Amino acid sequence: MNKLFLTFFLICPLLSYACSVPISGGKYNSLIKIKEVEEELYVDTKSYVISFPASTDGLEYSNAEVMFYDLEEYKKIIASQKGEGQYGILKSYITTPIALKENGEEMLGIIRVSDKSKLSFSVNVEWSPKSIGLCSIYAKQSLIK
Repeated sequence: MNKLFLTFFLICPLLSYACSVPISGGKYNSLIKIKEVEEELYVDTKSYVISFPASTDGLEYSNAEVMFYDLEEYKKIIASQKGEGQYGILKSYITTPIALKENGEEMLGIIRVSDKSKLSFSVNVEWSPKSIGLCSIYAKQSLIK
C-alpha cells in the first residue's frame, strides 16, 4: 500500500507538467507565407516558396509537412457537414515532410505541383518547447487552386 501511495505522489507531479491543450490559431497561421514563384526549369509545374519564422513565442521550429488533397473531395466534405456539427474525413491525401533551409531567422522551402493535377495543399508547421510543461504551437496555411 505504501508503494502505491509513493508511486502516486511521484507520478502526479510529472503529469501536471504535461501540455493539455496545444496552442494554435490565426495569429500563428498567419506566420506561414506561401508565394508562387516562376521557375523556367520545370515545365507544366507551379512552384511555391514556403516561409515561416524559425522560432515564435520562445519556441523553436520542430516539424513541417505538406498535405496534398483533391479540392473537389474537400468541397463535398465541407458541404455535407453544414449544420451537422460533424467533421468529414478526406479519403485521399498525401502528407510529406518539407525540405527546409534556415535563412537567418526564417525557414524556407519549395513545393512544386503539376499544373495538370487538381491538387490543393496545406502546410502544417509545429514549433516545440525544449523543456517539458510547455505546449507546442501548431499552425496551418492552405493554398486552394
